[in-house]
Amino acid sequence: MEIKKYNEDFVVPRVIETTAFLKERVDLLKDIYDAIGSKVAGDVKPNMPRTIMQRLPRHMRRRAMSHNVKRLPRNMRGFGMMSLAKTKHRKKAPSRFWRRRPRNLLKNYIQRQRLFRWLESHVWHAKRFAMKAVWGYKIAFKSFQKSYRAIYRSATTHSTVCDISYMRCLQITGPSQQHLIQHLAPLTAKGKLTSFGYKPALDGGQEETILLYKPESYPLNFIGPARYLWALEEKTNKICLYLWVHPSIFGKLFESLTSLFDLIYVESETKETKPLSFEDFDRLSNSPQPNQFKGTQNINVTDMSDVLDRFRLCGPRALNVLSRSVVERSSHSTFQTIANLTPGNLPKNKVYCSDVKVALNSIKIPLNPLLGGLKDSQGMVCMKVASDDKEVVSVYLVSRKTKCDGQRSAFDGVDVVVPRQGSRLLWRNIQMASGHVSGLHSLNHLTFEGRQFVFPDDVPDSLISGVESKKELIELTAQYEKRPWNRRKQFWSKFSIKYPFTFEWERLVGEWQHLNKHPLTNQIFVVRERAILSMLSNWWKGKGTLADDFLSTYSSALIPIAITSQCRGLPKRFALICSIESEEDVKKGMFSFKSHQLQPLDTKESISSVRSGIDNEISEGNYDWFPVSLSEMFPSESAFKLSKAVALRKGKKEKRTRHAARQDKRRSTERIERQQKDNVMYAKSSCDRSIIGRIVRGDYSFSQGIGHAYGYVSVASLSSCHLHKKKVLFRNTNSSNYFVATMEILTSSLLDGL
Repeated sequence: MEIKKYNEDFVVPRVIETTAFLKERVDLLKDIYDAIGSKVAGDVKPNMPRTIMQRLPRHMRRRAMSHNVKRLPRNMRGFGMMSLAKTKHRKKAPSRFWRRRPRNLLKNYIQRQRLFRWLESHVWHAKRFAMKAVWGYKIAFKSFQKSYRAIYRSATTHSTVCDISYMRCLQITGPSQQHLIQHLAPLTAKGKLTSFGYKPALDGGQEETILLYKPESYPLNFIGPARYLWALEEKTNKICLYLWVHPSIFGKLFESLTSLFDLIYVESETKETKPLSFEDFDRLSNSPQPNQFKGTQNINVTDMSDVLDRFRLCGPRALNVLSRSVVERSSHSTFQTIANLTPGNLPKNKVYCSDVKVALNSIKIPLNPLLGGLKDSQGMVCMKVASDDKEVVSVYLVSRKTKCDGQRSAFDGVDVVVPRQGSRLLWRNIQMASGHVSGLHSLNHLTFEGRQFVFPDDVPDSLISGVESKKELIELTAQYEKRPWNRRKQFWSKFSIKYPFTFEWERLVGEWQHLNKHPLTNQIFVVRERAILSMLSNWWKGKGTLADDFLSTYSSALIPIAITSQCRGLPKRFALICSIESEEDVKKGMFSFKSHQLQPLDTKESISSVRSGIDNEISEGNYDWFPVSLSEMFPSESAFKLSKAVALRKGKKEKRTRHAARQDKRRSTERIERQQKDNVMYAKSSCDRSIIGRIVRGDYSFSQGIGHAYGYVSVASLSSCHLHKKKVLFRNTNSSNYFVATMEILTSSLLDGL
């Protein structure tokens, strides 16, 4: 046996580098650790990897250790917490007692408002209304208990209230009133529509509606309507313009203001953007700080959306309900003076101010409002910054009246503007004073009864209308495609409706321009000048004439109209407005749509053939006789089971074949429909009557007792309606019946319902 000798030249190092030594032996250490750590006495497979609980002897294991680390031995709890943190299973929800604590409820509310903001009355509405996420807010849409008929009854006999605090408010401050009017003039159509220099509103006694456009772009690039009020700020004694706008156009309006005044955000030292604790959140909620922007021309803009809330009351007893909801502080009782009046008896857009106590005597809740309210000072409404009494806030009312011909509308009422700190208490008091609550759905119906268009759904030329129409198209298409294909409305093959869920105003106007050989334009606009609308209305009634070049000059314009059904039919949204081509259409009043695509069955021949077969005498000569096998009549059990299995396989195969055939038929039908739609004109050839406009809002009108609707008609198409003035046809998208209706061109203000 050969013995290896020790190498005398090799020197054993006295110091070892630990890191390098362990890196070379990582695999060896891992095997040793697994062998030692996994081996437990009594285990069947000691070489398998173990969890922290499985490393314990069997007599020490407990089921509760899997979710409660404190059940482990003390020397293993640290390793157990590390293992439990790596698990992916759902954590146990805290108890309901813990979740219902006020602090934890507040934390949950904050987390749920990350995507959509809540109004002050959100919790009250969420228990009673279907909430809808729209325009960045969660808004009460429809009541679970009351339908629109009950809301309309309350609006005509009692009072209804709706929270419209989603309206955004801007405060524009400048050195003088004329300075602001001069620099804000590019946003308006001065000399043609209402401007900021409207004389009855200069003293702050009225809140008027104004139509805003992009700077120097009238009549194109319509932003939307707004409500404005002139006021004086008591602390700084500066002139202020309060501008209430719809949340959907707030970004567009702010972009226009930024382009005019080069607005720069002013950071507040006292404002905390994010609360560090719940105490900070409560403090910031009770004293909100508005966002401030500084611009050129000595003009500043402040976003007061988080400071002011707005409620809308409709009905003849709206003032009475409001007077019973508050207690006035001063001896000069403004609310008590007008409490017994109806909103229809008040001047239109009149502003009333008062200091009121919104907290009941039995409930002491400190409010500390940021905005004290409005008072008369030097002939102008004055805005206070703070109030001495913590339970007293200053509110202002705006009377709202849509019909000026002495008729009363269900939409008539008042708007109440109150600081946010007192809005929740005022909302509670209105409920206790028997104010009936309506949602956004019912408010739109009341706006319809008040002969007003709903913004932005019913305005086709706004900068935001394209976005809103796309959202509506996606929503309606999703609902339509949920139904099976053979249960859907075949809009094109049966009703010849090319666009059932959109209006396509640009295409409609462009085709009429092409048919009348007018110059083509890329943008459309709505005629809102009262002089032009009055001239068109007189021409439509046969009381005047139009200039020769009028139709070509306004060929890209739309005019607002109202149609009333003569006998039957309820016009709905997206319905077609068609021209009358003969006297027979007027005499019929209603007739069905006939298209070459429809092929009705000839039922007379089929019925006569059946009757002739029944009448024939029954005899043996009428039947064919053939032999039948007894084995087929009396099959064995095995043959029966075999035939049943064969029939089952055959049925499955036929089912797959039928499904594939239906899919092929569906694809071919959709392909043919697309080709047919591309080959026809939207205005002239898509159906058997010329389309001159569309209906944007229509239904049964309770105030008129008949079908009523509002829509728009292309000016270029009026030349085809000269034979039968005042009369048009309308047809809903899901019907084949045409109905004769009376058309009226609207000349009054149509966006006062904002």
